Amino acid sequence: MIPGFGLMKRAWMFIRWCYFQFAIHTCVSMLEPVEERVLISLLVAMVLMVSYVTITYLPGHLIMLFSFTRYILGV
Repeated sequence: MIPGFGLMKRAWMFIRWCYFQFAIHTCVSMLEPVEERVLISLLVAMVLMVSYVTITYLPGHLIMLFSFTRYILGV
C-alpha cells in the first residue's frame, strides 16, 4: 500500500472500483445519463428493501426453524 493512504480513501477507492466493475459488466455506460440514474436507483432501492426484510424477518424465521427442529428431534 501507499504510505499515508487513509482508511476512508481506500474505502472510497474500493466503492469506486466496485461501481466501475458493475458498469462494465452490465453495460450501464451505454445508457443515457437519466436512464443510468433510474436503473441504479431501482437497484439500490431493491438491495435496501431486501436488506431490511432480511434483518427484520430472518431472525424470527430461524428461531422458529430451530424450535421446530428441536421438536421433531425430541431434544
